[in-house]
Amino acid sequence: MKSDATPSQTAKSLLEEHGKDRALKVVSDGIVDAHKKSDNYALSVWREVKAILRSVDAHKRPQAENLQPAIRKCLMCSTSFQSKDIGERVCPDCKNTSTWRQG
Repeated sequence: MKSDATPSQTAKSLLEEHGKDRALKVVSDGIVDAHKKSDNYALSVWREVKAILRSVDAHKRPQAENLQPAIRKCLMCSTSFQSKDIGERVCPDCKNTSTWRQG
């Protein structure tokens, strides 16, 4: 870990150099080393880097294949229908009922 780098810069550098899984391993090793040395500052920095790395994929959109039209079963009536994407789970017929409109 460069002493002048911010946790964000360190996380970005580790991701570019190692990929997410290996970067998390490097961070875990850094945390263990900081514990052994009783270096609370380094420990806090490594923990922040770890949090940044873990959040990298947390807010990504679903994979493209999940966004494609597909035949899905309606959650209300169980009939199959052509949905536009993975978020469309109730068929148009059921959406037109008063039960659906009332919530």
